[in-house]
Amino acid sequence: MSQSAKVAAQGVQSVALKQREVLEAGLREAATLAREHKSLDRVHENVALQAEFARRVFELAIKGAADTATTTQQSTAEAVKIIQDRVKASVEELRASIRRDQPT
Repeated sequence: MSQSAKVAAQGVQSVALKQREVLEAGLREAATLAREHKSLDRVHENVALQAEFARRVFELAIKGAADTATTTQQSTAEAVKIIQDRVKASVEELRASIRRDQPT
């Protein structure tokens, strides 16, 4: 496997891990809400709890999306850098080969 493919695979793995972390955080929030759930006769408290839960899940989703985007951007940048370095090295090798083949 090439180095750029390895970097890309690691990037995909990092993004998947970040998405899993976001999902787990959301599930923890859901479990917390379930534990804090009040009886149905306390409608106002239930609405407040649900609003707080929705706010927390939304914040987690936004943070998760930002973290995922950062991880993706870093992974892509690393892969692009490797490819650029390889292209540059190949061009240099080609130039050196042409210089060797030219009569002096």
